[in-house]
Amino acid sequence: MVCIKEQIGIHFADEHRVRWHPVFDLSSEITVMESLPIESRRGFELNDYPTSFNIVLVKARVSEVSRALAEFMETSAIQDVYINFEQVNDVNFTLVWQYSGHTWSAFRLDGACREEVPRALSKNMQTDCIYFQYEDTSEWQGYELFRNGISLEVYAFGLDYREEMAELLEEINEEMPENSDHGISWDINTTDDDDYHQFLFRSSLRSVSENEVKDSQIFINKFFIGHNAWLPNWRDMPLVEESRPPKMPKSLFTGVDFVEAF
Repeated sequence: MVCIKEQIGIHFADEHRVRWHPVFDLSSEITVMESLPIESRRGFELNDYPTSFNIVLVKARVSEVSRALAEFMETSAIQDVYINFEQVNDVNFTLVWQYSGHTWSAFRLDGACREEVPRALSKNMQTDCIYFQYEDTSEWQGYELFRNGISLEVYAFGLDYREEMAELLEEINEEMPENSDHGISWDINTTDDDDYHQFLFRSSLRSVSENEVKDSQIFINKFFIGHNAWLPNWRDMPLVEESRPPKMPKSLFTGVDFVEAF
C-alpha cells in the first residue's frame, strides 16, 4: 500500500498543513446504522479523525488474533480485559476485540505505515486482514485487503501533492518516485474535478470505474459491507483507563483481550 504520503507530509507540513476536514460525510448512513444493534451493524462508521491512526481487522476469533499478534510482537497476551483490567496499567498494551455476531476481530496500531503487521497476521493465520490507516499531516487515508499474506486490493485517497513534490524534487535534482504500489501498477490513478484530491485503486478481485472511486463515502462503505465487516466510530470501541474495565457492556463482545506492546 502507498505509505499514506508520509514523505510528502514531511516536505510540505509547514506550507500545506491543514487541519482535517471530512473528505466525505456518512452522517445519513451512520444514522441508519446506529439504529441497529451492534451485532447487525456492518460498513464504515468512522467519521472523526483526531490524529493519525491504524486499525486492523482480522477474520478470526479474538482469542486467536490476540495470540497471533502477541507471537508476532514477541510479547504476551492476556484474555478478558473485563476480568484482568488491573494488569493493563502495568504495561503498554493493544486492545484486541470482537463484537458479538461478527466474524472479524479488530485492534489499533500506533505509528505510521504498519502494513507489515496485517500482512504477517494474514499469512501466519491464513485468513483475511483489512488494514485501514489515516495520516493527519498529508491527510491521506485508505485500506488494504490481505488474504493469506497476499495484498489483493488497495484503495487510498487524499490531497494531491504531486505538482509541489515534482517542483521540490527538481530543485534537488531528484526524480519523481515510480507511479505504482511497490512496483504494482495502479488500476486507477485519478483526481476529482477540482484536482484537489487524488484517488488510487488496484485490485486482483474486481474492476471498478473512476466515478466509483471518486465517491469515497459510498466506495469505502460498500467495501466493508461486501466483506461483512464493520469499522465503528470511536465511541463504539472498547477503552480501558484508570484501572477500570471498559464502560461498554461485556455482552456486546465475544471477547476483549489485550496484548503487551513492544
